Amino acid sequence: MMSGGGGGGKAREGAAGEAAAILLRYLREQNRPHSAQDAFGNLQREHGLGKTALVKALEQLTQQGKIKEKVYGKQKIYFPDQATELLDAILEGYPKSKKQFFEEVGIETDEDFHVTLPPI
Repeated sequence: MMSGGGGGGKAREGAAGEAAAILLRYLREQNRPHSAQDAFGNLQREHGLGKTALVKALEQLTQQGKIKEKVYGKQKIYFPDQATELLDAILEGYPKSKKQFFEEVGIETDEDFHVTLPPI
């Protein structure tokens, strides 16, 4: 009996991993913020993802640092962690700080202007 339960857990982990891969690809392709409900509505029909699996995948991707999460009121918004993968590669060989690099190339961040997105 115990081995059967373990197999079910592995199947669910596989499904969660598959949901995370689909979700990450979707968020990168769309390149805009999504709530869990938005992502569910758009992916459920095409991929048959359940809302629970999708929410778990969003949490997993956030913990892994592959996407970002911001809370607006009672709603959480998720989006791909864009310019960091490329910036990390550039900054690896850059002799100055990230802030100095941003200043030199003219990158302005939301934080520079104390911008917060309005609730959806």
